[in-house]
Amino acid sequence: MKIQGKNIINMTNKYVVNLIWILVAFLFFYSCETDDSYDYSNEIQPYEGSTLDYLEANEGVYDSLLVVINRVPGLRETLHQDNITLFAVPNESFENVLNELNKFRGDSLAEPVYLENLNRADLDTLISRYVFEELIEVERIKVNRAGLEVNSYKYEYPMNIAHEYLDASGHVENGSQRLIFSDLNNSVLTSNWTRSYAESMNIETNNGLVYKLSSGHNFGFEEFVFRFNKIINEEDE
Repeated sequence: MKIQGKNIINMTNKYVVNLIWILVAFLFFYSCETDDSYDYSNEIQPYEGSTLDYLEANEGVYDSLLVVINRVPGLRETLHQDNITLFAVPNESFENVLNELNKFRGDSLAEPVYLENLNRADLDTLISRYVFEELIEVERIKVNRAGLEVNSYKYEYPMNIAHEYLDASGHVENGSQRLIFSDLNNSVLTSNWTRSYAESMNIETNNGLVYKLSSGHNFGFEEFVFRFNKIINEEDE
């Protein structure tokens, strides 16, 4: 009976120890999931240079964006001197739309086109929608539940910028955060808007703020292929 009682005690002790380890592991996992849930500060240190300098310093990231910037009169100076907010478009976003455009052209045996030879005025129209002549900080966006409607650079085209927390581990709005950057398509109905997302927030330069859009974004939103395919076809006629 003593041996049996001792075995029971040992089994109980092992059960308690295992239970404690499970509890510790759960608490550790939970803390990892929540520690950075509300970390919306920019981990990148403020960049000592202009917004244009920042883009040029990130080789392999914004090369296509710089091609467009260099083709639009006055835009280099704006990004270098003026206080602006930029939603920076990475290379992949240009590749997405150029591949789609050239696929259409390839189906008709037309020559492929590149950013260097696309219509300058239309590039100007589209790139201006990513630039704002004011500093738009995350905190200002967060207090506007429906998003912040702002007019873009030069042509005052209306865009919307909203903030959201994602869900994590079953906790509502307890995950990472992101900005939703939307083309209103000249409509008040949100169902007509085209959305994209920023993966980096509040990158500070000497003259502005930069938000990097995700690589899944298509430059020009839904307008690029339609606009340039139409123009090129008219020029080819």
